[in-house]
Amino acid sequence: MINRRRNFIFIHINKTAGRSISTALSTIDNHGVRTTKNYHFHMPMFWLMENIPDCKQLFSFAFVRNPFDWLYSNYAYITRELDIFKYFNPQANKIPSFKEWLLEDKWYSTRRRANQLNAVNPFPPMQLRQFGWWLDVNGTCAVDYIGRYEQLHQDFDYISQKLGMSTATLPHVNENKRNHNYRTMYDTEMIQMVEETHADDLSRFGYTF
Repeated sequence: MINRRRNFIFIHINKTAGRSISTALSTIDNHGVRTTKNYHFHMPMFWLMENIPDCKQLFSFAFVRNPFDWLYSNYAYITRELDIFKYFNPQANKIPSFKEWLLEDKWYSTRRRANQLNAVNPFPPMQLRQFGWWLDVNGTCAVDYIGRYEQLHQDFDYISQKLGMSTATLPHVNENKRNHNYRTMYDTEMIQMVEETHADDLSRFGYTF
C-alpha cells in the first residue's frame, strides 16, 4: 500500500493484521491507495525497490508475528473450505491436517523454498518467510519500522503519530474463525521444523514457541 500524500509504504505481510491496518490507513485524507491496479497488495520490499524507483524516499513499515502462530493462522485461513484450499492447491482433493500441510512436500514445505519472485510466479508465495518481505536484494533490512502483531495497537499508535494522523481504532477485518491456540497444534517434529526454517524470524525478534 502506498500513500504519496502522506509519503508512506505499508508492506502487507499476510496474517499480521494487514487488512485491519490497510482499512485504517485508507481513511487518511480518503487517499489510501494500492500501488497501482497492476500490483498485488502483498508485495515485498525488494520487489517495490526494483519497480518503484522512489520508494526509498517514502517512510516504509511492516508488521511481523510469531512464526508458530503465523503459520497456524495461514493454515486456518486457507483451509476454511475445500474450494478455498484448492484455489491455492489445485491438485488437492481433501484438506490436509496442519501437520501434513506443514511437513509434506506437496503442501507448505515445497512452497516455503520459493523465497523470491520470478516471471512465472509474480506474487510472493503465501508462506514467504516474514523476513523476506522487508529485505532488499542484498539481504539488508530495507524498511524503516517493523511493528509486532503481539503489540499491534501500541505499534500502530506510533505509526499514526509518525504519519501525522490522529490515533485510529483498528477494525477487526479478515478474522480467522479458529478454535485452537496454536501451541496445541504442534508436536516436537513440527516445532523443530519451524525452528529450522524460520530461524531468521525467530532470532531477529526473539520469538519462541
